[in-house]
Amino acid sequence: MNNYLFTIGVGVSDRPSRWQGICTIYGHLARGLTRMGHRCRFIVNPAAFDARALAGLDAAPGSHADVAAALAEDTWHNGFIWGGRIAPDAETAALFAAGNVPVIYSELGWFPQKGTVYFDRLGTNSQMSFDTPPPLVGLRRLRFAIARRRACRTIYGQRFGGPARPATARQRVFVPLQDETDTNITQDSPFPDMDSLLRFLSETYPDCHFTARPHPKAAPSDLSSYPNVTLQDPKANPYAELKTFDAVVGINSTMLSEAAFMGHDVVCFGNGIAKIYGIARHADPATPPARLQGPENRDQADAALAHLFLDRQLRQKRLSSPRYLQGTYLKQMLDL
Repeated sequence: MNNYLFTIGVGVSDRPSRWQGICTIYGHLARGLTRMGHRCRFIVNPAAFDARALAGLDAAPGSHADVAAALAEDTWHNGFIWGGRIAPDAETAALFAAGNVPVIYSELGWFPQKGTVYFDRLGTNSQMSFDTPPPLVGLRRLRFAIARRRACRTIYGQRFGGPARPATARQRVFVPLQDETDTNITQDSPFPDMDSLLRFLSETYPDCHFTARPHPKAAPSDLSSYPNVTLQDPKANPYAELKTFDAVVGINSTMLSEAAFMGHDVVCFGNGIAKIYGIARHADPATPPARLQGPENRDQADAALAHLFLDRQLRQKRLSSPRYLQGTYLKQMLDL
């Protein structure tokens, strides 16, 4: 029997209720592990505690002091931290390290985010580990092609295949903007804010026309007006017009990975999953590419997309199934 200690938003003071949904995700995994005979315990930020999602599990609201006490009371096989990118998470990780407990980080998946999750020993987003994708050949290539086309229809409501319009000299470029307070921007972006990104794109590529979509939950209020930039209604379906654009450009938004998955040319200027796995062309603002185009090695990018879609991201609800867990990388990661 292994012992697993789950922490959710412990020590977080900035809107900790945002972590409440993690109770459901970790709850699925804990039930799967419990059915396999393992022990799971939860320590949750009081403002994020969801009694219904954690019903029947050993779970209670708590603080870092409670994490320290739990580590002193018992031996733990692994400790779980959601995200791991903010100071309270670092404090939790330090407690695990002091107790010689290996940490497993987790975050939402990509295709789509809703309903999926991934786990990593190093971290999440730009801090996640890189494992070489298996070759995309034979049955694996066929399996991915079928799954990719089906997913593009069911998830995004469009067929796979990139832009429907022929490329023109004047590129039409879609720019998904992000939450400026998110760690993806505060830690991994070469631009301090969204207006800086739009100014750079407008001045660097005057022959392009950019359609920028403000983040629906954190639209910046200080965007300037640029002659070749228009704003999309953040309430509009972002995928409805995607095929009318020649390229998708951004910092490290999940929409960049989604656009690459759908077959679009994607360029990223920040650190994140798109850069780590080469599913987008990574560009440096100091030496920007002459034209906004996707990665040169499309076969390598497709192999990475297949790996992320078929292997790395897991289905949240299926985590409660021991049989499902035994067929994923969690079998080895958790020593099941």
